Amino acid sequence: MLNLAVTVVLAVLAALCASLAWAESQQRIVRDPFQRSVPAIVLNGQTIFQAIARLYVSTGIVVSVERMLDDKGTGEMDRKFTATIPAASTTVVLNEICALDGRYAWSRDGNVVNIYPSKTLGDPNYLFNRRIPVFHLNAVSQASSAAIQADEELPGPRSQLILLGAGGTDFAKPWTVTLKNLTLRMAMNRIAQHLCATCGWQLLKSRSSEPTVMFYYKLQPEDFSAEQKR
Repeated sequence: MLNLAVTVVLAVLAALCASLAWAESQQRIVRDPFQRSVPAIVLNGQTIFQAIARLYVSTGIVVSVERMLDDKGTGEMDRKFTATIPAASTTVVLNEICALDGRYAWSRDGNVVNIYPSKTLGDPNYLFNRRIPVFHLNAVSQASSAAIQADEELPGPRSQLILLGAGGTDFAKPWTVTLKNLTLRMAMNRIAQHLCATCGWQLLKSRSSEPTVMFYYKLQPEDFSAEQKR
């Protein structure tokens, strides 16, 4: 009889532990912003970047974009689409957005999304895929200065980044940090995150042959431009 009682108690405890583990896993899913539900996105002769900005408005997930550029920095024309992306999780919606324009792919870095040319996947020579062994900042006061230093610390030739900032790029206070084994893309993400919680960056088309990067404080759904006010 005692053995039966012990068996029952153990069974109840096991069921309770399983239930708690399941509940905890469900809480993690709910807390994960990439599992949040995104309303349907309707494009009417618009680009995927306008869809991305609407995704940002719905979820608050920061998205940074590397436009497709040629050797002169002018880039290809943005393709426009008339389509409806059904309501789904953030992850599914991002997959659908990139499926519209197969020239682009996306990846997740923490809770930040990066959109970049799909042809650069796995290319170690592509600028933002190149790795910085040690990225050390000492009391750096601006995001633009931090980005230039990240470029300088890349092994091999520098790219001569041109930096812009919509609303300024001053940190709240000077930043001292040491990070290891980051791609330049990841370094740019960390810099933008330190600038503000909603900050991201874009690789822009420009008249210069050098890559031009702009930090932004908030995306606008209308035209995917950076908001001018902080």
